[in-house]
Amino acid sequence: MNIEDVNKIIDKIDKSSLSFFELDIENCHIKIDKSEVRSYAASGVVAAAENKVVQNYAPDMNIKSNANAGNSTANTTDDAAATVDEDDSVVVVKAPIVGTFYGAPSPDSDNFVSVGSKVKKGDTLCIIESMKLMNEIESEEDGEVVAIIANDKAMVEYGQPLFKIRRA
Repeated sequence: MNIEDVNKIIDKIDKSSLSFFELDIENCHIKIDKSEVRSYAASGVVAAAENKVVQNYAPDMNIKSNANAGNSTANTTDDAAATVDEDDSVVVVKAPIVGTFYGAPSPDSDNFVSVGSKVKKGDTLCIIESMKLMNEIESEEDGEVVAIIANDKAMVEYGQPLFKIRRA
C-alpha cells in the first residue's frame, strides 16, 4: 500500500458518514475516528480542527500521524453547572492520563456520579481506559459534583477538565 492509496482511503472516509474506520492490510494499520468531531458539532462547540482525523500507521511506512489535539473542551452535561463561579471552593478534576472517558463501570450500569452527587475523598468519579487498562479516577476532595465536563465514551487528553466539585 502506498501513500496515494492511504490518502484515497482517508478522503473517502472523511467524506462519508462513518464515524469510525479501521483497516489492517499488509504492513499498514489505519484507524480513523471522527466521533469526537461529530460530538463537538452536535453540542455546538466548535473544534479547532474541523476535519480532525486520527490516523495510525505502521511504523515502517515513515508517515507521521496527522492527529491534532484540537479543542479538547467538552460540553457540560448541565447548563446550570456551566455558570458555576470559579472560586476557591470549586475544584476542577483533570484527566491524569490520555484515554477514553467512561462515566459508568459498565454499559448497563448507572454513572458513578451525576451533577448534585455528594462525594468523599477516594470515591470513584469515572474510568479512563488507556492502553486497554481501566483506570479509576477518584475524588481528591469531599464535596458536591457541580459539573460533569467530559462526554461519555469520548477521548480525553492529559490535563483536560473532567469534573467540577464544590468542596464541602
